[in-house]
Amino acid sequence: MQRITQIIGSNFGHPRGPVGRFTARLMRQGNASLNLWMLELIDVEPGDRVLEVGFGPGIVLVELLTRTPDGVVVGVDASELMVRQARTRHVADISAGRLELRQGDAGSLPDADASFDMVCGTHVIYFWPDPVGTVRELGRVLRPGGTLALAYQERDRMPPRAASGLSQAGARLFGPGEVEQTVRAAGFVDVRAESQSTPDGPAGFCVLATR
Repeated sequence: MQRITQIIGSNFGHPRGPVGRFTARLMRQGNASLNLWMLELIDVEPGDRVLEVGFGPGIVLVELLTRTPDGVVVGVDASELMVRQARTRHVADISAGRLELRQGDAGSLPDADASFDMVCGTHVIYFWPDPVGTVRELGRVLRPGGTLALAYQERDRMPPRAASGLSQAGARLFGPGEVEQTVRAAGFVDVRAESQSTPDGPAGFCVLATR
């Protein structure tokens, strides 16, 4: 059971093969609420250029395309499986030049400085070997005045099995205030954290920062 939990945990960060397809379905079901809540916190304009890192099953990509009819959406994911599936679902948007999808590392982006009005990601910071360096790279491609949004769950509020599987797979889980500290250490000054409230307490968190 421990080995199975570890395999599933590693696939949350890098879905691949049959287990990756199963994990993607779990992420689509389990992360939808946090993804959509994050989008309500950011003011996406119709002509914005937006980068999503770790787009996974693509819930946010669909919403971003709807909200930026005159803009461009770029998605970067470490998983070849997630990129391939998303390209299949979005053939028309890619052909129209409204969507670019690529496999890659959020800590090393090919984009020019100040390329995006907004950068966002959900449940991705756990898997970055160098969180400060990766957030700094996201800041590099963000225009002055642009917004960074990182949605996540604190380790003590994760389901125990999920937290155990992620930890066994090498993910770094964050406690209260640690994501804000990471973002400030990467050079962002205007940083705040929002919590997604439910009757049982916060269901998720989102750090919002401006260059």
